[in-house]
Amino acid sequence: MIKTQSQKVNIDFEKNRYVSIPQVLEGRILDFFYAYITLFADRFEIIANDLPQYYNEYEHGWRSRKDPVAPHSFSKYGDMLADTLLLLMRENIENRIGLKLIPTYGFFRLYKKGNDLKPHKDRPPCEISLSLCIGYEGEQWPLYINGMPIYQERGDVVVYRGCEALHWRKPFIGKHHAQIFLHYVDKNGPYGKKYTYDSRPFIGLPTITGTTGVYQGTRYENTKSES
Repeated sequence: MIKTQSQKVNIDFEKNRYVSIPQVLEGRILDFFYAYITLFADRFEIIANDLPQYYNEYEHGWRSRKDPVAPHSFSKYGDMLADTLLLLMRENIENRIGLKLIPTYGFFRLYKKGNDLKPHKDRPPCEISLSLCIGYEGEQWPLYINGMPIYQERGDVVVYRGCEALHWRKPFIGKHHAQIFLHYVDKNGPYGKKYTYDSRPFIGLPTITGTTGVYQGTRYENTKSES
């Protein structure tokens, strides 16, 4: 029997707990997202350093040396564009991995030279996770999943079982690297509908303090004091 591409993706995903899918997005949409993320990070620096009285973690994102997973990297949870992509990508990914998915949240991060990603596994709302390469300045920067380096070009996606697969990145040697993360749970899995929209009432909103631990307090620190 000849397997279709979707069947092969599903088999690889179940066997390895991750699968790479090339060129899920391409062209001008990637240029738009890359510009959006880098401008968002630049705005954060202005707010954090020069206008701290106006800073709000949910609205402006955060960058902290105390972040246990990605210290010093700029991060933004529940961004409306990322959450919209979360909804639009769901059916595509369902068809490829053979699971019915419930969206939890979108997230983006901008890494700079010297930033890394600490080895970790994700919390339950990230049961099925997508890491989408938006763009970079410098060399390809592999994501390691269970010890295997995975190289991505712009528009490539890695789908992985975030709660099971240990994943990390070594220190980045380029200038910028932007990723969007889209998180889901298996509709028929152990978490079911418990984490729909990550316990938020709707997309594009912060989590309720104390519900999941994502949006508790501020992560602002004066970035002028950071190296």
